[in-house]
Amino acid sequence: MKGVNIAAKMGSTEAVIAAVEANMGISVISSLAVEKAIQNRNVKAFQLKDFNVSRTFYVSCLRDNINLPPVSSFLSFIKKC
Repeated sequence: MKGVNIAAKMGSTEAVIAAVEANMGISVISSLAVEKAIQNRNVKAFQLKDFNVSRTFYVSCLRDNINLPPVSSFLSFIKKC
Protein backbone atom coordinates (compact mmCIF):
# COMPACT_ATOMS: atom_id res chain seq x y z
CA MET A 1 0.00 0.00 0.00
CA LYS A 2 1.79 3.06 -1.27
CA GLY A 3 1.66 6.16 0.88
CA VAL A 4 0.80 4.31 4.09
CA ASN A 5 3.13 4.85 7.04
CA ILE A 6 3.19 1.64 9.08
CA ALA A 7 4.12 2.66 12.61
CA ALA A 8 3.95 -0.76 14.27
CA LYS A 9 3.39 -4.42 13.60
CA MET A 10 1.39 -6.40 16.13
CA GLY A 11 1.53 -10.11 16.82
CA SER A 12 -2.21 -10.72 16.82
CA THR A 13 -5.55 -9.22 15.95
CA GLU A 14 -6.29 -8.83 19.64
CA ALA A 15 -3.09 -6.81 20.06
CA VAL A 16 -4.16 -4.48 17.24
CA ILE A 17 -7.56 -3.92 18.82
CA ALA A 18 -5.97 -3.33 22.24
CA ALA A 19 -3.62 -0.74 20.71
CA VAL A 20 -6.54 1.11 19.10
CA GLU A 21 -8.47 0.95 22.39
CA ALA A 22 -5.39 2.43 24.13
CA ASN A 23 -5.51 5.39 21.70
CA MET A 24 -2.24 4.35 20.04
CA GLY A 25 -3.55 4.79 16.51
CA ILE A 26 -5.94 3.45 13.92
CA SER A 27 -6.08 0.22 11.94
CA VAL A 28 -7.76 -1.56 9.07
CA ILE A 29 -9.14 -4.80 10.46
CA SER A 30 -11.89 -7.33 9.78
CA SER A 31 -15.31 -6.32 11.06
CA LEU A 32 -15.72 -9.80 12.54
CA ALA A 33 -12.47 -9.43 14.49
CA VAL A 34 -13.45 -6.10 16.00
CA GLU A 35 -17.14 -6.90 16.58
CA LYS A 36 -16.88 -7.27 20.37
CA ALA A 37 -15.00 -3.98 20.77
CA ILE A 38 -17.65 -2.26 18.63
CA GLN A 39 -20.47 -3.75 20.75
CA ASN A 40 -18.68 -2.60 23.91
CA ARG A 41 -18.42 0.85 22.32
CA ASN A 42 -14.67 0.86 22.83
CA VAL A 43 -13.97 1.63 19.17
CA LYS A 44 -15.79 3.10 16.20
CA ALA A 45 -15.81 1.26 12.88
CA PHE A 46 -16.19 2.71 9.41
CA GLN A 47 -16.86 0.72 6.27
CA LEU A 48 -14.32 1.47 3.53
CA LYS A 49 -15.88 2.07 0.13
CA ASP A 50 -14.37 0.10 -2.77
CA PHE A 51 -11.82 -1.55 -0.48
CA ASN A 52 -11.63 -5.24 -1.34
CA VAL A 53 -9.12 -7.53 0.27
CA SER A 54 -8.53 -11.22 -0.31
CA ARG A 55 -6.99 -13.63 2.15
CA THR A 56 -5.62 -17.14 2.00
CA PHE A 57 -6.96 -19.63 4.52
CA TYR A 58 -5.52 -23.04 5.35
CA VAL A 59 -7.13 -26.17 6.74
CA SER A 60 -5.13 -28.40 9.04
CA CYS A 61 -5.78 -31.70 10.76
CA LEU A 62 -3.81 -34.43 12.43
CA ARG A 63 -2.12 -36.67 9.87
CA ASP A 64 -3.62 -39.77 11.53
CA ASN A 65 -7.16 -38.38 11.15
CA ILE A 66 -7.08 -37.44 7.48
CA ASN A 67 -8.82 -40.65 6.37
CA LEU A 68 -11.59 -40.54 8.97
CA PRO A 69 -14.96 -40.14 7.21
CA PRO A 70 -15.92 -36.79 8.83
CA VAL A 71 -12.52 -35.31 8.07
CA SER A 72 -12.33 -36.55 4.49
CA SER A 73 -15.91 -35.38 3.86
CA PHE A 74 -15.12 -31.94 5.19
CA LEU A 75 -11.92 -31.70 3.13
CA SER A 76 -13.81 -32.74 -0.02
CA PHE A 77 -16.45 -30.12 0.70
CA ILE A 78 -14.01 -27.31 1.43
CA LYS A 79 -11.98 -28.00 -1.73
CA LYS A 80 -15.12 -27.25 -3.79
CA CYS A 81 -15.53 -23.80 -2.23
